[in-house]
Amino acid sequence: MPNLHQVITQESNTLIDLLVAQCSDLQKLLSLARRETVAVQENDFDELLSITSERTKLGNRLESYHRQIAELRDAMGETGERIIESNVAREAVKLVTEIQTSDAASKTALTLARTQTGESLSRLERGHRSSAAYLQDGKRNSLNYDQRL
Repeated sequence: MPNLHQVITQESNTLIDLLVAQCSDLQKLLSLARRETVAVQENDFDELLSITSERTKLGNRLESYHRQIAELRDAMGETGERIIESNVAREAVKLVTEIQTSDAASKTALTLARTQTGESLSRLERGHRSSAAYLQDGKRNSLNYDQRL
C-alpha cells in the first residue's frame, strides 16, 4: 500500500501532466483561432467550418482537463494550489487570453461580413423587384401594339 508521500507525488505528477496536456491543447486552439481570423478575413467559409469542427473537439477535451484538474486540486489542497500557481498554469492563462483576443477579432470580422451580406441581399432583392416590375410593365405595353401593321 502506497504511503501518503507516494500518493501526493503521484497526484502531483498527474496534475502536472494534465496541466501540460491542457497547455498543449490550448496552443493548438490558439493556432486554430488565428487561422479562423484569417479565414474570416478572406471569406473562406469552408475553412471556417473545418476550423470550427476542430475547435469543438479540442474544446471538449479541454473541458475534460478542467474537470480533472479541479478534482485533483481539491483533493490535494495546499499542494495542488502550489502546482496551479506554477509556470505551466501561468502559460495556460496566457494562452487563454490570446485565444480570447483572437476570437474577439474573428467576431468583429464575422459581424462585419454578416452586415455586408445582409446589405448585398437587400440590394439584390431590390434589384429583383425592379426587374420584375419592369418585366410586368413591358408585358402590359407589348399588348398595346397595333396588329394592323
